[in-house]
Amino acid sequence: MFDRGDILDGLNEQQRRAVTHPGGPLLVLAGAGTGKTRTLVARAAWLRTRGGVPASRILLLTFTRRAAGEMLTRAASGGDGSSERICGGTFHAIAHKIIRQHAESFSLPPQFTILDQADTADALDVLRPDHGLAEAGQRSPRAAACAEIYTRCVNTGRPVSEVVTASYPWCVPFAGQLAGLFRAYGALKRSRHFLDFDDLLLLWQAALADPAAGPVLRGMFDAVLVDEYQDVNTLQASIVRLLHRAAVHRHRSRQRLPRRRPDPGQSRRRSRLVPAAAPA
Repeated sequence: MFDRGDILDGLNEQQRRAVTHPGGPLLVLAGAGTGKTRTLVARAAWLRTRGGVPASRILLLTFTRRAAGEMLTRAASGGDGSSERICGGTFHAIAHKIIRQHAESFSLPPQFTILDQADTADALDVLRPDHGLAEAGQRSPRAAACAEIYTRCVNTGRPVSEVVTASYPWCVPFAGQLAGLFRAYGALKRSRHFLDFDDLLLLWQAALADPAAGPVLRGMFDAVLVDEYQDVNTLQASIVRLLHRAAVHRHRSRQRLPRRRPDPGQSRRRSRLVPAAAPA
């Protein structure tokens, strides 16, 4: 078992304060190459060996699979010798894992399909002609640009008109067609039980905020560590804030997520766990 000296060895005073933080939200600000990742890994080890937090109840979120693999390997080597492993991965990977495990609660078949970024662009490309976005002689946004705009809308929670005005000004004349395209894309996904990467985050967020499912999901973890937090978008930041409520209230429920069946007598919000509507 690693003791206090082993975990803190080689860290400076500020890093040691971050690693031994008694609890609650903590934002570590430091430049590149100053040991942020090392500090985060040490924090995970500290929580396990000194804080009494089981490895399986620590969630480590990163932005790339490579970073996740490296950090989880380093965190495992600094643990308490138990066979439990820290739960970690990218935001999308963790969301996918949770949704796949509880597909029925999200009104999804167990073998639902995930669309990657190329699949999303292909689907939008097929739908573009129906919305006046493939006319000859006009500079309309191509599929890749449509996919970028769609993702920007979802991850910032802003309407199409705002996103194109701020970041894609040449697409402003097509804002209406883009909104219609995105609605059609959402309908296509629902009809075929497809989810794209943005849907994974939207569903995780919706479940965390749900009165019935939220306490169960938030109760899965006692500590949440986020690498490169400055890179989170609005949607990811919302997920982190919702997860933080677990650390405050320490809800340790081991229940399954409630099964969601469409019921005309229930309010729309509680009838089933669904992501927000397509960007307008």
